[in-house]
Amino acid sequence: MMAVRPARSSSGFTLLEMAVVLIVCAVLAVAILPLLPLAQKIDEEQQARADLERANEALTGYLDANLRLPSPDTDGDGLEDAGSTSGLLPTTTLGLDQRAPLAYRVNTDLTLPPSPTLYQPALPVGHAGPAGANGLDLCVRLEQLQRTAALLAATDVVSAFVLVRGVSDGGGANPALGDFAVPNDPDAYDPALRRSALGLGEAYARLACPDRLRRAFASAQAAVTANSAVRLAELQLEFRDFDVEVSRLELQNAKTGLSYGEFDLAIGVLDVAMATVQVIMDIPPDDAFEAAVAGVELAAATVQLGFLIADIIAARHGGIDDAEDALADKEELAARSLEQRDRMILLREAASLRAVELDQAGAAR
Repeated sequence: MMAVRPARSSSGFTLLEMAVVLIVCAVLAVAILPLLPLAQKIDEEQQARADLERANEALTGYLDANLRLPSPDTDGDGLEDAGSTSGLLPTTTLGLDQRAPLAYRVNTDLTLPPSPTLYQPALPVGHAGPAGANGLDLCVRLEQLQRTAALLAATDVVSAFVLVRGVSDGGGANPALGDFAVPNDPDAYDPALRRSALGLGEAYARLACPDRLRRAFASAQAAVTANSAVRLAELQLEFRDFDVEVSRLELQNAKTGLSYGEFDLAIGVLDVAMATVQVIMDIPPDDAFEAAVAGVELAAATVQLGFLIADIIAARHGGIDDAEDALADKEELAARSLEQRDRMILLREAASLRAVELDQAGAAR
C-alpha cells in the first residue's frame, strides 16, 4: 500500500515571494516617479492652452458684439480700465471664470469703435445705410490696420491683442509683470510663459469680413446698376412717347389732307356742275367753237373730279389707315416701355433695400 503525502499549507506568502513583489514594486517606483512631474507639466500645459483659447474666443466675441476690444484691467478688479493698453485680462467684463490670471495687451486702435463713415455704399437717391457704426465699418478698419498698425510686443505679426499665461514658477508667477518678448529674443524671453495672439488678418477672417463686405458691396452695386437701368428705361419711355406724339401728328396731317381733298372734291363737283349747266344752256349751241370749248371744259372738270376722288380714296385707305396702324404699333411699344420701366423700378427698390439690410446687419452672422 502506497503512503499518502500531506498537502502543503497555502496560508501565506513565502519570504521568497514577498521579496520578488518588493523588487517589482521598487522597479516600478523607480520608473514612474520621474514621470510624475512630466504628467503634472502636461496637465498644466493643457490647462494653459484651454485658458488661452477660451480667452481668445471671448475677446473675439466681444469684438464682434461691441465693435472694439476691451481695455486691460490694471487694478485687478476684473473690469476694463479705459485708456490702458497693458495689464490683466478683464475677466468680469468678458464674463470669464479663469483660475489663473492672464496678462493682456491690446492694439490701441481697437479699443474704440470704428468711425461710422468707413463703409458707406453708394446707393440710389432716396436710400441710405445706417447712420451709426456697424460690423462692416469694423471690417474696413481691420483691413486698414493690417497695413498701418504697429506690431504688438510678443508677436511677429500685426495683432489685435496678445495674451500671456504662466505655467510654472518664475516669470509665470505674475503674468501681469511678465515679459511680452518673442521666442527669438533669448535675452528677454521667459519660457515659463505661454502666449496667444489674434492677428488682424485672422480677426478679419473670423468675423467673415471678406464675405460680408463682398455681399454688401455687390448689393450696393446691384442697386446702382438697377438705378441706371431705370434711367435708361425712362429715356426709352420718353422716346416712345415722343414717337407716339409724332404718329398722332402724322395721323392728324393725313386727316387734314383728306379734309383738303374733300374740299377740293367739292370744288371739283361744283366745277363739273357749272360746266354741265353751261353746256345745257348752250343747247342748241349758237357757235360751234363755243360748244367745243364748253365740252372740253366739262370733260376736263370731269377728269379732274375723277383724280380727286381717286386721291381721296387713296388717302383714306392708304395714308390714314397706315397712320392709324403706325400709331397703334407705337402706342403698344410705349406701353411695353412703361411696363419695363416699372419692372426696373421694382428691381431698384428691391436691390436698394437688400443693400441697406446688409449694411444694417454689419458683420453679424
